[in-house]
Amino acid sequence: MNDQMKNENLNVKKRMMFSAEDDYYYFAYNTIIFLHELGFTSESKRLQEWSKLNYLIPFLSNHTLFSIVSSNKVLESKASPIDRIHLKETYLKSRLRLNWVGSLFYALQQKGILSMSKNVTRKSFDVWLCIENLPEEFLSSEFFRMERDHSNEIKTMFSHIRTMKTDSLLEELFRKRGVHIWED
Repeated sequence: MNDQMKNENLNVKKRMMFSAEDDYYYFAYNTIIFLHELGFTSESKRLQEWSKLNYLIPFLSNHTLFSIVSSNKVLESKASPIDRIHLKETYLKSRLRLNWVGSLFYALQQKGILSMSKNVTRKSFDVWLCIENLPEEFLSSEFFRMERDHSNEIKTMFSHIRTMKTDSLLEELFRKRGVHIWED
């Protein structure tokens, strides 16, 4: 087997091994982009309840999912049966991923990329981006154009996303669209 064939096979394997939903790096990139785009870059401008990110990030990176929420937000109606299946799968995967996202955020905090503070009132942690510890190229990159656009549209759809409770977000993303969730 020549070197070119080996490289092609390796590239195919890399594409096959990549799962956007389970990739720590991809989740971390999307989290950073979301926090930056919405201006959660200091303790005074922190995102309350980090667990909201666990449910929001899949919508940033998947245009089909984002379209389900954005189109039904305008119509204020339940999603179609097929869309409800997609939303239910997204909710379940996000719910199951909650522990590793907490571990990921802790690791990002240890590297100085994120900061977190305990929110005694809500019994949760608030989070913000330490923008000074990121390379400039990262934030100016065009690789994440769709994620940036979706972040800004989420800000428009949920104007109080900073202080919104996780349960209220779950209501908007899932319950209003006819998806039963574990918290019910």
